[in-house]
Amino acid sequence: MEHAIEQLQILIIFLARAGMLLVHVNIIPSTDVNLITIQHILSITVSTFCYLCFGYRLSLIKEISDFSFGWIIKSTDINLNEIIDGWRSMIFCEGLMSISIAGRAHFATDLLVSLMVSSLIQPLMMNLITNGTNLNSLGRSMFEFEDNTKTSVIHVLPAGFSFIASMIFGQRVVNIKQMDLSSVPINAHSASFLGYLFVIAGFMMNNGIINNLFTVSTGMLTMLIILLPSKQDADYWSSVWILQGGLVAVISNVSCFKPFETIIVAVCTTIMYATMARLIRSSILEDYGNILTIHGIAGSLPLVLQHLCQNVNYHKALIGAIFGFTTFSIGIAVGIILLIPMKIFGILRSHSEEEVSNQNWSKIKHQTKKRGIQPGDHTITKFKRFMDTEYGQGLHEGRMTEL
Repeated sequence: MEHAIEQLQILIIFLARAGMLLVHVNIIPSTDVNLITIQHILSITVSTFCYLCFGYRLSLIKEISDFSFGWIIKSTDINLNEIIDGWRSMIFCEGLMSISIAGRAHFATDLLVSLMVSSLIQPLMMNLITNGTNLNSLGRSMFEFEDNTKTSVIHVLPAGFSFIASMIFGQRVVNIKQMDLSSVPINAHSASFLGYLFVIAGFMMNNGIINNLFTVSTGMLTMLIILLPSKQDADYWSSVWILQGGLVAVISNVSCFKPFETIIVAVCTTIMYATMARLIRSSILEDYGNILTIHGIAGSLPLVLQHLCQNVNYHKALIGAIFGFTTFSIGIAVGIILLIPMKIFGILRSHSEEEVSNQNWSKIKHQTKKRGIQPGDHTITKFKRFMDTEYGQGLHEGRMTEL
């Protein structure tokens, strides 16, 4: 059957992108799940079209004169594997950015991010990785770096964007009685498992089968051991953390590692993630989708570890670390350039979030103090803490509690 492998790859990529939507809906509180779904669909369609018309060619050209609009449409000489690999990197990068802003951002903001990332930003980064990795032409061979798995574009770039988006949007404001019943629903356990399963399958595409099996199982087992001392009873959020342990281990996997080395890396990465996630959740930063903690930390490691597995090269490992930090900084710059103007023009936030943000919070704070809840819990700015209250437990059981 012709192109059967390529068709299977495309199917896995689409399932992984759908998995990001499932994860978003089932772990992030929202007042309008339909808005989130529509924005994700819009992002997929716009980014795919723009990448095929602009981005793919831009990611390959060595001279600006080689660029032409709609090159794929007119060309008969197409490398299908190159297109799929570039599109996969773009769709995952753009998908992680969408998790950071979908449901909170105005349609115009979401559209702008999808358009710019797919047609310009991600292709330029891909071009740097594939064509500009050796700067000998500038007499600077000491800056040669490698990123064979495109982890900097797929994970580190959206982590930087998520960081600055969290700062610009601020903490999420969701009133309990306005919360969508489809957001973190009763059947969220199975939906979250399916979502993470699709995402993990998508990120497994570039690594060896044995290493992948080791990393997933080791990451989940490590997270389970970490949670045991603090959990008397199993709950929904424990299962989410365990799934995230498997995801963070897969992202940090390097194909050149031997199975034993893979196990060690998976354990260390999962412990790092658990520590950083707890620190961020106790800070003012909002990272419900764990883009910053999972993809920022685990996505940076392969840039360094790939130089420490077979032919150890500490110089290249250092350059990889510098490149990871630079990519994270580029993600921050992209967020500032795209989001700040939208905020100035008043079209940064969606209408539902804008309305809730303008409510009189003094009255709500007084009500929550009377009921023994800390001010801010009703806004679900720290959703895990909220779910431990009687109101949060009632919500998870399908009961809406009036404030």
